[in-house]
Amino acid sequence: MQAVTIRQADQRDRAGVARLAALDSTPPPEGRVLLAFVDGDLRAALDLETCSELADPFHHTRKLTELLRMRAAQAYAREVAEERSGIGLRRGLHTLGVLIGRARARGAVV
Repeated sequence: MQAVTIRQADQRDRAGVARLAALDSTPPPEGRVLLAFVDGDLRAALDLETCSELADPFHHTRKLTELLRMRAAQAYAREVAEERSGIGLRRGLHTLGVLIGRARARGAVV
């Protein structure tokens, strides 16, 4: 059985995403990207801004890209629900409070 990992890309993934884009003959995405790994190897990606897919042409990736689209839809639905319920605003205010508290602890005037 193969392990599949889905996660959002970060800085450490730039080279891998660029390699995947080159294999797929497409330009690398610039915005937020969701990645699919199989046993630790990057096989597919979904640009969350444009919904365009990148996939390794040397592997079967149709099911991976479907998983990426499902995960993106789940994340979008959660974001919308949080915005409607005010959770996003409460989280933002909490984070702001934490940052102000840390700044004050370092002696900054806030």
